[in-house]
Amino acid sequence: MPVDGISVMLERVVGLPRVRVLAVEDGPLRVHVETRNEGTEQCPVCGTTAGIKDRDRVALTDLPCFGRPATLVWHKRRWRCPEPTCAATTWTETSSAIAASRLRLTRDSIRVLLYAGKPDWIKLATVSP
Repeated sequence: MPVDGISVMLERVVGLPRVRVLAVEDGPLRVHVETRNEGTEQCPVCGTTAGIKDRDRVALTDLPCFGRPATLVWHKRRWRCPEPTCAATTWTETSSAIAASRLRLTRDSIRVLLYAGKPDWIKLATVSP
């Protein structure tokens, strides 16, 4: 698959390792990304090769970009275990480089809040299980 120059530039601006930029929406800036799939995913319970069930879109508040509010929309893969007797059934991919689990803030946003002395604001962005 050829790499076009605009995609490479966008990925450098986003600055996340192993992330592909899918689209950018203007207005309120929304950058759509997915993680680069490097190999096969294994079931965390039985070790069988997993398949993609679907994708969830998770909107994460990111740092402003060029003076505009920005949202990173992560197209997370939902995996499924094909083994009928496995207890895992489905699970969603995670990436600590993008965001901590159950938070609606990017890693960079959290870093800025901690530096600014506002750790309580991070609790407001937590999603209940």
